[in-house]
Amino acid sequence: MIRKFAFKSMMAEKFRCVCTIIAMVLTALLFSTLFTTAVGLNSANDYYTLKQLGTKVHFIIKDWDADLDGSVDKIRENELVSSAGCRKFLGYAVNEELNYNVEFSYMDEANAENDFYTPTAGRLPEAVNEIAVDTTTLEALGAEKKIGAPITLDISVGDETETETFILSGWFGINEAYPNKIGQILASREYCDVWSSRHQDGPLFGSVDVGVYLKDEYDIEGQAESIVSSAGLSLENSEIRVNPGYNVSTEAFSAESVSVIVCGALIIILIGYLIINNIFYISARKDAKQFGRLKTIGMSNKHLAAFVRYQAMYMMSAAIPLGIVGGYFMGRAILPSILRHTAYDTVANDAVISGGEIVGILAFSALFVIVTTLVSIDGPIRMIKRLSPIESTRIELKGYKKKRRSNDGSKARKFAGYNIMRNKKSFALLLVSISLPVLLVIVSYDALRSFDMDKYLSSMLVTDYTFSTADYYKNDYVDFDGNISTLDSSIIDEIQNSGYVEDGSVIYADLATDYADISGMTITEDENCALDIYGASDFIFDKSMLIEDEVDMTAFNNGTELSKAAGWIKMVRYTPEQVSMQSEIPSP
Repeated sequence: MIRKFAFKSMMAEKFRCVCTIIAMVLTALLFSTLFTTAVGLNSANDYYTLKQLGTKVHFIIKDWDADLDGSVDKIRENELVSSAGCRKFLGYAVNEELNYNVEFSYMDEANAENDFYTPTAGRLPEAVNEIAVDTTTLEALGAEKKIGAPITLDISVGDETETETFILSGWFGINEAYPNKIGQILASREYCDVWSSRHQDGPLFGSVDVGVYLKDEYDIEGQAESIVSSAGLSLENSEIRVNPGYNVSTEAFSAESVSVIVCGALIIILIGYLIINNIFYISARKDAKQFGRLKTIGMSNKHLAAFVRYQAMYMMSAAIPLGIVGGYFMGRAILPSILRHTAYDTVANDAVISGGEIVGILAFSALFVIVTTLVSIDGPIRMIKRLSPIESTRIELKGYKKKRRSNDGSKARKFAGYNIMRNKKSFALLLVSISLPVLLVIVSYDALRSFDMDKYLSSMLVTDYTFSTADYYKNDYVDFDGNISTLDSSIIDEIQNSGYVEDGSVIYADLATDYADISGMTITEDENCALDIYGASDFIFDKSMLIEDEVDMTAFNNGTELSKAAGWIKMVRYTPEQVSMQSEIPSP
């Protein structure tokens, strides 16, 4: 009976009911949007890391020496495995139009999906003369973006180069998260057999890797060994490598990070609480006379509490679905814009939120609104319980005993001021309710705009641009004859005299020297230690690159000082007279 009475009473005040539902919808919208954005940013971070590594599989079996098809099927059948695929590296596409590395490989469907190469148009190659190409390489080759279009490739396998014509079966986007630009061309399984009849499998060309995506991330290495063992496979010449993208740090959050997270959560909870609490508090005060009459006819405090809760549940049943679904789509809509202002801009257009995360967002948002609403109506319920039937008829006058005198007559602005200050508690709650959402918006905007890309990059980069040969950007620093690919001096002069260059430096290098004998330090040939020696001007040695607190640049320029760059590379400057080795060093 109370449930029906609560519904009819709510319908009798349709305008107030609609206003309350709108407030609940906006609260649910706020929570759902924030949760969607927060989950999206966290997922974008993980997704970006995996794309940088080139795969989302949990572990890879390198140098697979078992059967390419049957053995992989045994791994797929394991209950621990979600998907497994293989890749065979066949060579490089070295057409003149390509000034970056383009890999020529075979991938099955599972591996293509796990390595982010699922075709966005067409399909993976099936016939022996079919290929799928990334759109950037397709454009660089000047090929027609049309299924069935012919494409001629120069394929380099070791020191051999073959020219073949293929038919385009599909295309996909290039992986822009890679630190270096790398194109990808996929061949068919049938072409692998043709390739094997022409070439012999080696440590690079013809090597096979098997990637395995697990159902969970717990003890990846242990699961990998169990899967391989269960399949009855021997990995004498193979190696299991765990994807470092899943090596989540176990270090605890810092006190500062925990404080920020807790404060942010409390502010969000407080905003939702105040919005809903104010609505029900005002409603309870307005209906005080009605509650007094209900007490007069015999309704207990327990019945009145149930009456208010039923009304809240009816309103929530309409507001929560609209709010959380609308907030989810709003969060999905603004997430790409947020990502484009961060370091994750290369994954801004990717679907970074999974289906399981969507369900979690909707469920958690709904739970958050329900709990906030139930807590928010507790105050109005306590006020209703304290009312007596007689007191309820004059509740609007309660507590306003102060008399006011005025010498300048009655004015609207004074009446407005007196009215809002009649109940200082309500005024304080209203003021906080209005201020906190504004504070949340300002803090969110400042946090978003606080990321300065130029300042961030200045800690890692010294230059705005680098110029070199195409081989440099293909990581082909040294050819098969041991010659280093270098820029012609006329090109360097042209760049320096272009009028756009403020400052710069030329890097000189001698790479992978077998051994060197330097004054004060001797590396013997037996130790098998390669040495890369670079020469550069002062411009390249930014303070952020130096490990040592104090570096005497004068001594360094004179060739008597050793400078260690941040990271793994040691930068050395010696005069040619100080160094004797098997090959000559270009003088800086």
